[in-house]
Amino acid sequence: MIEYRRGWPYLTLIAFGLGLVLLFLFREYRLTGRLDGVPLDDSWIHYRFAANFRNGDGFGFNRGQPTPGSTAPLWAGILALVGSGYLIPSKVIGMLAYLAVGVMNYRIGLQMGLFKPFALLAGLGTLAAGRLVWSAPSGMETTAFTLFALVCLMAWGRSSQGKISPEISILIGLTCMLRPEGYLLLGLSGLDWAIHHRGQPGWSKALIKHLALASMVILPYLVFSLLTTGHLLPNTFYAKSSTWACRPGPGYFVWIVLAFLADNPVLTTLAAAGLIWSLQSGAWKTNPSISLGGAWCLGLPLAYGILAPCTSSYYLRYTTPLIPVVMSFGVLGTQKASEWFALRRSREARRAEGKNRFGSSPGSGLGLALGFEGVLLALIPTLWFWAPFYGQSVADIGAMHIRIGKWLAEHSQPGQLVALNDVGAIGSLADREVIDLMGLTSPEVIHLVAGKSPGVWDAALADYLSQRRPDYLVVFPNWFPRMVKELPLEPVYAVSLPERRIAGIDNLTVAGGGKMVVYKCLWPGLK
Repeated sequence: MIEYRRGWPYLTLIAFGLGLVLLFLFREYRLTGRLDGVPLDDSWIHYRFAANFRNGDGFGFNRGQPTPGSTAPLWAGILALVGSGYLIPSKVIGMLAYLAVGVMNYRIGLQMGLFKPFALLAGLGTLAAGRLVWSAPSGMETTAFTLFALVCLMAWGRSSQGKISPEISILIGLTCMLRPEGYLLLGLSGLDWAIHHRGQPGWSKALIKHLALASMVILPYLVFSLLTTGHLLPNTFYAKSSTWACRPGPGYFVWIVLAFLADNPVLTTLAAAGLIWSLQSGAWKTNPSISLGGAWCLGLPLAYGILAPCTSSYYLRYTTPLIPVVMSFGVLGTQKASEWFALRRSREARRAEGKNRFGSSPGSGLGLALGFEGVLLALIPTLWFWAPFYGQSVADIGAMHIRIGKWLAEHSQPGQLVALNDVGAIGSLADREVIDLMGLTSPEVIHLVAGKSPGVWDAALADYLSQRRPDYLVVFPNWFPRMVKELPLEPVYAVSLPERRIAGIDNLTVAGGGKMVVYKCLWPGLK
């Protein structure tokens, strides 16, 4: 049994994180009167894949039509193991992973050389980030992937000289199956190993073994993707990296920096100091957690800016897993800055070699105060914006997507075909075969919308739909202004979201638009 004095950091982190996530759930209950909603339509795509896979209908959205439409096959697999009723389990798992992320970042902070109070600040700063709290009960894989990535960093930091344990390689492979960003983590781990161990006996053999073991976990899904679509990567990569007319550039990196400054302006700013100190002091050469963590922190934004600069939707949520690492380097910068100021001010402190009773260095008070201020500042947007936005997002998905899905289930017939641009809740609840106009689950559509934006892709999609002749079309009219006017359509049902104001922003919604319309397709020759 862990003594309280030894376990107080863990208890503090769990209590702090639990309080925040319960507050978010309260905002959900206040707006909807329930706790069984999610703030993203994408969550329902995972539920559909999990249900079909569990029921033997293939790994795909439409029954009997397998397709690599998920970037998180392991998440769908975990939910399939849970069984029916995927929504509540996905929220519970996400919230537990969120709490574990805070605890794990505390442990990684200690491994990076932080004193215990500073490591605690790293955990608190992580849990206080509104984007991460928002993700916890979202039903998405975000916090689970973040936890896996942190476990990989910690395990990598503990790796013995000259040897990579098979468990680490397999763990990184599983992380790739939770989010494709894991591929970058795998590549960076191999690069980190080569830099630190090149020239040592057996270094290349250990590296090849590491990559081979991870590939054994990764390859089955890549082969599945190749066999079903002719492409090596999942549909979602091609759909989200090619949809909308944007090109690689430094702008995406700027947006990421601004997002992290909004998360925590103090610790994000000081993260630069932590990274600079790690380079100048040579700590990256001796501490694998610092070297791989720093590479991960800088590499992911650059990779996104080059490979998929259009994936900035939903508050840059694909960079959320970097929050713990940024907070750790921010606290590292805080600790080193406080030590530097203390040594500048006092000859006695300059000669001091021991630690004080808190297990920290002289001048810790200044650094701890600064770090605690950063945590308090991070709570302002979390409580003022992210908590009400979470509750409103759940309400919006329920009022629009879930309502339309249930309407289609009642008013359409089994065997009818539905084309739509948000397939998750609507396709799942209607339980009809769907055409995904964004290509996430319908890869044949991707080339029609690649590099295009609303109003531009209409002509190609209209031709495609004229050939497929779906029975219903469910879209945001503002996404397809020309198509809804030119095709033979009759609006039969519509949902408009009510006006709202969140943190001074009018009509903010996680949905793609304030109005979604169900059209009955009146193709020539049909009765």
